[in-house]
Amino acid sequence: MNAIPGTRGATELISNLVKVFSFSDSTNVSSNAALSKFTELTADDVWKQARSDILNAFPHTLATLCDVWTQLRKGEPNLPIGNPTIIRQLILDLLSPIVEHHQQSFLSSLALVWMTRSSLTSQKQLTTRVESDQSSFDYSPAQLDIADLLLSIKILPFENLISTVAEALKEGAWKIVKSGAVLDKNWLQQSAFPTELALLEMLHGCVRATSSAALYNCWPSLQALFVESPVMSLPPKAVFIQFIILVDFVQLITSSAVVEDKQLSRAAQDACQKLTEAMNIIVGWQLEQTTWLKRTLVVKHDSSTQKSQETSPVVEFATAPTSLAASENSSLRGSTSSLVPPRIPTFDTATQISVSSQGASSSAADRRSITNIRSSLKDPNSLKRDPTHSTQALFLLAEHLAELIDSICKSEDKERLLPLLHAVWSNTLPYLKAKNARNARFFLASSQLLASMSTFNYMRPVWRKATLDLLLDPAFFKMDMQSLKHWLVITDHLMTHDKTSFKELLGRISTAQNSALSSLITSKEVEYEMRAQALKRLAFIILSSELGQYQAQLPDIQERLSDNLRLSQVPIVHAQVFLCYRVLLIRQKPQHLVSIWPSMVTELVVYLIC
Repeated sequence: MNAIPGTRGATELISNLVKVFSFSDSTNVSSNAALSKFTELTADDVWKQARSDILNAFPHTLATLCDVWTQLRKGEPNLPIGNPTIIRQLILDLLSPIVEHHQQSFLSSLALVWMTRSSLTSQKQLTTRVESDQSSFDYSPAQLDIADLLLSIKILPFENLISTVAEALKEGAWKIVKSGAVLDKNWLQQSAFPTELALLEMLHGCVRATSSAALYNCWPSLQALFVESPVMSLPPKAVFIQFIILVDFVQLITSSAVVEDKQLSRAAQDACQKLTEAMNIIVGWQLEQTTWLKRTLVVKHDSSTQKSQETSPVVEFATAPTSLAASENSSLRGSTSSLVPPRIPTFDTATQISVSSQGASSSAADRRSITNIRSSLKDPNSLKRDPTHSTQALFLLAEHLAELIDSICKSEDKERLLPLLHAVWSNTLPYLKAKNARNARFFLASSQLLASMSTFNYMRPVWRKATLDLLLDPAFFKMDMQSLKHWLVITDHLMTHDKTSFKELLGRISTAQNSALSSLITSKEVEYEMRAQALKRLAFIILSSELGQYQAQLPDIQERLSDNLRLSQVPIVHAQVFLCYRVLLIRQKPQHLVSIWPSMVTELVVYLIC
C-alpha cells in the first residue's frame, strides 16, 4: 500500500529513507558493532535469532492487518487504500502460510491483539455499574472483526481452532521461555501477558459468528475442549466462558437437535455437569462449616471486601511506551503501539524462543501493572477469597443452568442431573438464609437461581421443603425489591403445584379456636406480631397468584380475616387485614368477592367514623 502524501505515514517513510542513506561515523561504529556480534554466531544461531525477531514483531504487524480488516468491513474506508475485495484477499494470502506453519504462534499473537481491542468505554461501565459482579460476554466491534478475520482463514478450519485452544489450555497456555531459566526480577516483564482468557474469548466470538450447521459439525472438537480442559487450574473467568460457550452452542443449534442425537445429548450432559461442578466450587468459596460433626454450611463473616478486576484481559495504558505523544494516547487502544511488550514470546511447539532482555529496565508502575494483570489472570488461588467470583458464578447459573439442563435432556434423562442440582442447591441455600446488607448481592443471585429452578416441575423435590421454610421464616420480607420480584415467581410455583402448602400456611394464622392456647405460650404482643406477619405473608402469596386462583379457598381466607378483625385496639393486625383485602380486590374477580363486602364495608365505616 502506498503512503498517502501529506499523511504521517508518508512523513515517517521519508524520514526512515533519509536515515538509511545517511552515513556518519556514529552509524558506522554502531553497524560495525552489530556486525561483529553476528560474526560470533553460527549460521543456525543467526537463523534462530532472525526467526525470533520476526515472531516477536509479528503481533505488531498483525495488529495493523486487523486495523485494515476493520476498515474493509466498514464498507467505505476513510482512506483510499484500494479495492476492498483485493486487499481482503491479499491479507488472507499473507496470513495463510503463517497459520499453516506457525499456528500456535499466530493464535497467541492474535490473542494479544484481541486484548488491546477491548472497548475502553465498556470496561469503565463494567467497573462502575451496579451489576459489576455479573459477568459480561459482550465484545467490542474491533474484537468481532478479529473473529471474522479468523473465520475467514480457510486454511485454519474451525475444528482445528478449537483443538488448538484446547491444547493451549491443557499446556497452561503459558510456558517459561526455556526450561531451567532463572526467575530474576525481569522475568515478569519479559513474559508479558498470559493469553488463556483471550483465546477463549476469541473462540466464543467465533462460536457466535458461526452458523448452526457448522457448529453442529464442530461438536466433537468442542466436546474435547470441555472434557480435557483443566477447569480446576484455570481462572474463574475461563470457566465462565466455557460454560457460556456450551450455553450458546445449545441455543444456536436448538434444543431439539441436541435431544434427538442421543450421543450428543449425553456428551452435553457430561460437559454441563463438569462445568457446573467447577462453578459450584466457586460459589462455595464464601461458605464455611460451623462444626466438624455436621456439614452445615453458612456464609463466611470475614471482613475481606476485595473486589475483582477480572472482566476481560486487557493491556493497560500504563505499560505503553512513554515516547508517545499525548494526542496519540487517546487512540492508543486502536493502534499498533498498544501492543506494549517490546519482546513478545511465542508458543511455537517446535522451538521455544528465548526473549531478549535488552531494554528490560522499566518504571515501578510498569512492573506493578504487569504483576497485577498476571496475578489476576493466571493465579486463581490468589483470588479464592474474592466474593465477586462467587456472585458471578451464581448469576450465570441463575440465568442459564435450569434452562440448559432442560434443553439437553429428554424427559427420561432429566433425573440424571438431579444430584447436580442438589449440590448446587446445597451451596445456594446458605446465601438465602443470610439476611444482611453484605449478603444482598448473593441473596439476589440465589433468589434468581431458585426462581429459574422453580419453573420446572421435575426440579421441585430439590428445593420445595427448604423454600417453604424460607417463606415461613419471620425475617422473610427483609429483602430488596429486585429479590422480592423473584420471590413472587417462586411463591407462585410453590403454591400452584402443591395443594398442602397453602393449607399449611392458613393453619399458621391464629383463629379464635387456637388463640387461647397460643396466649399461654407467648405474650400478647408477640402473638399479635405473629398474626400480622402471617397475614402479610398471606397477602404476598395471593399477590403472586393468577387471577381467581384461590377462589375455592375464599371461605377459609374470609374466616381468618374476620377472626382477626374482631380484635380490638390492635392496629398492627388490622393493617395487615386491610392489606389482604386490597390484594383480594386485585387477584379475585368481582363476583367472587360478594361474601366479603359486608365485613369490608363495616370496618371501613368504623374507621372512617373514628
